[in-house]
Amino acid sequence: MYITEIIKQEYQKWNIGDCIFLEAPTGTGKTTFILKELLPFVKSLNMEILYLSNRFLLKEQIKKEIAEKQGLPTDLAWLESVEELDGITVISYQKLQLLCQQEGFVWEINRRYRYVVCDEIHYLLEDSAFNPEIIWLVRFLKDISSCLICISATLGELKEWIVWEKYGVNVRYMKWVRENDFFEYLMFPKRFTTPMTLIYTTIHSYTIPAHSVVEKVVYYAEQEQIIDAIGRSKLGEKWLIFQSNKSKAKELTKKLGDSAALITAEDRENDTIAEIIHEGKFSCKVLVATKLLDNGVSLKDSHLKNIIIDTISRTEFVQMLGRKRSLDLNDTVRLYIPKKSKKTFQGYLSPEMQETYDLVEKDFSPNEMIAKMLCDEKIYSKVRRFFTLEKGQLVKNPLAIEYYARQRKLVDKMITEFSSDEFAFIKEQLSWIDMEDTFNEKNFYTFQQQEDAISHIRDKLAELVGCELCQSEQEELRTFITERANDSRIRTQKGNRLLGKKAINELLQEYTLPFQIEGIYGKRKGEETFWVVKRREK
Repeated sequence: MYITEIIKQEYQKWNIGDCIFLEAPTGTGKTTFILKELLPFVKSLNMEILYLSNRFLLKEQIKKEIAEKQGLPTDLAWLESVEELDGITVISYQKLQLLCQQEGFVWEINRRYRYVVCDEIHYLLEDSAFNPEIIWLVRFLKDISSCLICISATLGELKEWIVWEKYGVNVRYMKWVRENDFFEYLMFPKRFTTPMTLIYTTIHSYTIPAHSVVEKVVYYAEQEQIIDAIGRSKLGEKWLIFQSNKSKAKELTKKLGDSAALITAEDRENDTIAEIIHEGKFSCKVLVATKLLDNGVSLKDSHLKNIIIDTISRTEFVQMLGRKRSLDLNDTVRLYIPKKSKKTFQGYLSPEMQETYDLVEKDFSPNEMIAKMLCDEKIYSKVRRFFTLEKGQLVKNPLAIEYYARQRKLVDKMITEFSSDEFAFIKEQLSWIDMEDTFNEKNFYTFQQQEDAISHIRDKLAELVGCELCQSEQEELRTFITERANDSRIRTQKGNRLLGKKAINELLQEYTLPFQIEGIYGKRKGEETFWVVKRREK
């Protein structure tokens, strides 16, 4: 299902001051709707769209799509140099943050643009942990009178926050809305007079449920298991690894060697980035990415079969997984997720993190804040992450409060659940993609290694059924089975010893493989003994 099928012609009735929510996963045509349906309509009215994006890669992909439709150059150098195209201006949230500090800028936006599209708007919340300038975007959303279109696959409670901050309407607590009906309520157009502006505003919300691209979820405990899995993967299979910690991403890329490429926010001239923008795929076997690639960008590649995600943020997790654009129902991936421990989450309650929570959650007087900054350089660096200075006063980013309240809630929940369940975080991650019912301890990577080894042994023996194996061929088969048994730990041989016929048959019987190796002995002393692989009756 595509978003255009749900909206139909309703967009022609959207007015100035309205708020539109488009919540749908990758591949449901959110961007296509804006460029193919809304943009031509806006141009027919002699009006314009302001299109906002949160990542360099997404911005350049959007501009490339527009340039192709308008017969303009699509090379990366030209795209980077242009923002204004026919009927639409494409800029980043980061640039908007700077422009909003200019007097009269919002008035100019209201005058020029009929629609403001906020693509991947969850950026406001996710980057509030380190970007205090987002406060300018919060004010921008409040002050613009253009029709506001908010797009994301993970809007979640951000819907409620936007409605409250922009319109002053707390729909959750209005008399005619039950507390748990908020999201159902927003599924239908609602018209009301806003307390802030005293004008009529209509909220429209369009939602498409996510279609999972995940064939199977594998759990891992150590980074070495990931490196091992990549080394064992089939020729031609590609891997996408999301690591939100930049130093860990660099370390992992180094360990993977020439088969891996790394992209971060600093690598805009990277050949891999150019491939993603122009082709929607990458040519290396393994791509390690930070938040530069965590949303908006579509990867259309049937060879991308494995995705590894390491984050404790539900929004980041869903966005990262959503980078895979499924080409058909059979185009699925194997998802790898970390186990993590109780100790990991206890680290989020360390004295240093408690200082962060206090700064965000508590209201200190100006004198108290100045005293803290003068006494501790670390406090000063944290203040710079959450506060901006305006007319000599420190102003806190309100979304930082939302971000850390959500993180603290998850941390408390995990610490409590780890007390009775060592797999608590695995189950939490599975719940983010509605797969909590699939949890099975056999999905740990060690079990996966064993399954793969058994599968390879089964396939090998199936090829050899009925064949008489001479001594050199016996040696080759023994080596094949011994190596896979050792690597997967289903059998361990000391030194260079190879499994013999008896040990192999015991292994086949233990893992219920329908094969048996029998010996054909020479009639005379010294004659060669052959092995024959036979199918064993059940």
